[in-house]
Amino acid sequence: MSSNEDIQGTWPFHSALLLKYPQKPHRLADDIESFVHVFYYIVLRYHKTNVPDLRVKINRLYEHSSRLRGIKIGGDDKLIGNLSPQPTFSVTTDDYVLQSILRQLATVCHNHYTLIDLSRMEALYG
Repeated sequence: MSSNEDIQGTWPFHSALLLKYPQKPHRLADDIESFVHVFYYIVLRYHKTNVPDLRVKINRLYEHSSRLRGIKIGGDDKLIGNLSPQPTFSVTTDDYVLQSILRQLATVCHNHYTLIDLSRMEALYG
């Protein structure tokens, strides 16, 4: 039996679906979403944002996990964020280019997640 602990890469940056459904096959879309999470993390860490408690935000998005039948799972906040067409945070400086990139990435993730049947995903891998 495979699990997300067998997947290569850094757990905090795995896609929401790989974290929530460890038995789900790894796809290219998971790698693309991982890039988005690395980008978001860098923006959160190195730019001024409207996030009131950065430590809490980082923990909920990238570190929070639990165990289900002995398998590490997570990704709930990532999934919620991906279901929104808007980023879950904004840069507070006048960096319109960076904010535009954040909006475009959120739109791409949102468009992808609207095509996913989450109840089927739950039935298959939950």
